[in-house]
Amino acid sequence: MDQSEPTILVQAIGDIAFFRTLQESYFRLGVSPFAPALSTLKQADVLVADFEFAFSREAKPGTAESNDSYRVRPEAIGMLSATKIDVCSLANNHILDWGLEGIRTTQDLLSGMGIQTLGAGADCSEARRPVVLERGGIWLGFLAYAKPSDCSCTEQQPGAAALRAEEVIRDIAALKPQVDHIILLLHWGIEFCDYPYPDDVNLGRTFIDKGASVVLGCHAHVIQGIERYRHGVIYYGLGNFIYDPHGEQIFVDAKLRERRECIIAKVWLTRSQVVGFDFIPCWIRDDGCTVVLEGEAEQALRQRVHTISAQIGNPGAVYATAVGNLLKRELQTYWFYLRRDGLCFIWRVLRDFKWRHVKLVVGYCASWMLRRG
Repeated sequence: MDQSEPTILVQAIGDIAFFRTLQESYFRLGVSPFAPALSTLKQADVLVADFEFAFSREAKPGTAESNDSYRVRPEAIGMLSATKIDVCSLANNHILDWGLEGIRTTQDLLSGMGIQTLGAGADCSEARRPVVLERGGIWLGFLAYAKPSDCSCTEQQPGAAALRAEEVIRDIAALKPQVDHIILLLHWGIEFCDYPYPDDVNLGRTFIDKGASVVLGCHAHVIQGIERYRHGVIYYGLGNFIYDPHGEQIFVDAKLRERRECIIAKVWLTRSQVVGFDFIPCWIRDDGCTVVLEGEAEQALRQRVHTISAQIGNPGAVYATAVGNLLKRELQTYWFYLRRDGLCFIWRVLRDFKWRHVKLVVGYCASWMLRRG
C-alpha cells in the first residue's frame, strides 16, 4: 500500500433491515445487533451503509405492498447509537412504504445520530443531491440510486433516486470537480442470486469509466463478488448486515444460509487513487447480531467470495444460479398477491412487465442447451 500520501479507510456494510422481530428483541433485551462487530466498524475513517426500511410515526401505508414488519418504530433508533455511521443510503424499494412522512422521519432520526442521508426525498432534485465530506484532507462525494420501481421519485413525487445510467453519469460529471473521489451506493441486482446481472456489470464499469472510484451494491440479500476495474473497485453485493431471514412475510425458504453471510467492504484511498481494497467476512447469528468470522469459517467465506468474483461477467453463471430462485420466488409472489388483490394484481403485473425475467429464462434455456450439446 502506498504510504507516500495520507491514506484513509472507507468501510461499507450492506442492508440494515430492522425487521419487527429485531426491534422487539432490542426493546426486550436492550442489545443492539451491531454490538459484536462494533470494534471492527469503528476502525473506519468513514463508515457507509444502506438503510433498507423507513422509520414511521404515523404508520400510514404509502404503497400497496407496505408491510408492518418493515416499519421501524422511532424508538428503535437506539440500535444505531454506537455505530458511528457517517453516510446512509435511503435509495431502495422500501423507502416509500410509509410515504413522505416515512422519508422525513427517517432523515430526521438518522440526522440526529450524526448520520448523513441521501438517495431519497420529496422529489428527484432532493433524492439525487450528493453528500460531500472530508477526512484527512481527502474529499469524498457520495451518490445513491435504486433500480426503477414504484418507489422511484419524480419531479413532483417523493421516493428514491432511480438508477438510470444517463442521469447517474450527469450527476458524476457535476460532482467530480468538487471532490477527490466519488462513491456510488447502488440498490440493484437480482435477489438471492450469487452473481451480478451482466447488465449491472456493464453499468458498474461504465460508472468507473465516467469518474467514480468505488461502487457499493446492495439489494440482492446475498454476496455478489468484487472486481477491481481500471482505477476503481466494484462491490456488486455486500449481502445483508442487520437482517432476520425469518422476519420476511413471504419467501423465507430461499437462500437462508447465504442471507446470513455478509462482508464489510474495506477501501483505502489517497487523494489521487484507490490504493487497496479488501473485505471482512461476517455472519448473522440466530439472535440477529452480526459477528466477524474467524478461523476456518472466515477462510471458507473468503474463498467463496473469491470463487464468486472469478465468475463476474459470466452470463452462464448468472442464468444457472438465478433462474431457479427467481422463478420460484416470482411464482410465490404472484400466487400470494393474486389471492389478496385479485384482478388489481393482474393489472399491476401487465403494467410492470419485466423483460429482464424473460431474458433470464431464455438465457438459461440457451445455456442449458449448449451444455447438453
